[in-house]
Amino acid sequence: MNNKDIIKYAFIFAIIFCAAFFLGFYVPNYRDSKMLEFYKSSMAPVANLSGSKRFFYILYRNTRSDLMTVISGILFGVGPFVSIIINGYLDGLTFQYGSVKMGYKNAALAIFPHGIFEVLAMIIAASYGLRLGKIFYSWLIQKDTVDLRNNIKIALKIYIIICIPLLVFASFIETYVTPHLYARMP
Repeated sequence: MNNKDIIKYAFIFAIIFCAAFFLGFYVPNYRDSKMLEFYKSSMAPVANLSGSKRFFYILYRNTRSDLMTVISGILFGVGPFVSIIINGYLDGLTFQYGSVKMGYKNAALAIFPHGIFEVLAMIIAASYGLRLGKIFYSWLIQKDTVDLRNNIKIALKIYIIICIPLLVFASFIETYVTPHLYARMP
């Protein structure tokens, strides 16, 4: 498999993320408000943290989530799809909730500056996770001709070289820039 496959997977995951985002934004219902409450409660520890503790907490959660997205790809690529759909849907719900509370512009300022980098990292992680799923399937069928171990190393190397720096940058923005944007909101 080559990089063209990764680009194709990333494009597919971007479309799936956008579709899930729009579903979360446009089709909220009672269950979604419960889901949003659960999501908000899981983020409550962040609200009480400041500075570097907040930064490292956010970074830890995001790096762990994206690493699990890569690794779960081994299970025939199912994990990356689930991760993209859930994250897209929750992000859409969060944006919808935020736009009701503070308007579209302010909700966008609160979510998108750091979210762009988080979503990009997640799409890359999901793409390599799906690739691992396809390689694992090939390995089960033709063990002698597929180097599963090397492909896992490649996926983890990309995660470390590309995804983690994107998540560090996103965590920095979310910790140190977003609060200043909030402070300027009416």
